[in-house]
Amino acid sequence: MDGKTIIYKGVEEGDWVKCSQCGKIMLLPYGADQCPKCFGYGTLQWVDEEKQEADIDSVGETEYTD
Repeated sequence: MDGKTIIYKGVEEGDWVKCSQCGKIMLLPYGADQCPKCFGYGTLQWVDEEKQEADIDSVGETEYTD
């Protein structure tokens, strides 16, 4: 995996996804369907098909944001 996983305030576990539009890797609330960085719809893909849901301790290097 390339890059840090962006962790948003209040999200300790959820869907571990990468946006195909802006390329950001994020831990988002379960069921999120919009990228909070570029606002693209339908652009979120699993970082790892085997590990679609994750928590902050299992996604590697992280970067925190509001």
